[in-house]
Amino acid sequence: MSRKLFNCFGGIHGGVYASVIDTAAYWAVYCEMEEENGFTSIDVSVSNLSSLRDGTIIVKGNSVKIGRSLCLAEAAVFSEDGRLLACGTSKMMVLKGRQSVRELAASSGRYLPPKFLP
Repeated sequence: MSRKLFNCFGGIHGGVYASVIDTAAYWAVYCEMEEENGFTSIDVSVSNLSSLRDGTIIVKGNSVKIGRSLCLAEAAVFSEDGRLLACGTSKMMVLKGRQSVRELAASSGRYLPPKFLP
């Protein structure tokens, strides 16, 4: 783990937990929605439960509620040995036809295969 991710006391910064929780929650929701939809986080709540000084973190996300305009997902951060380090939720607003992953890829000149392959 990069030292750039540590706080001044030598443990992983809580902002890292917040970022990976929001990211895992995004992908959990994305997997259940139509490909042309984008999302933006409107509320992220994180509980930092334990610090980590080295090793790898593992983040698992799960959608809780998929709605037409709002979605809720949860995520948890674990150490390599399975210790729970942080957990949280992310509420996202659905942006129909805007800010999609495909739109991002096109603007960066990259090609992505269809999300749901036949």
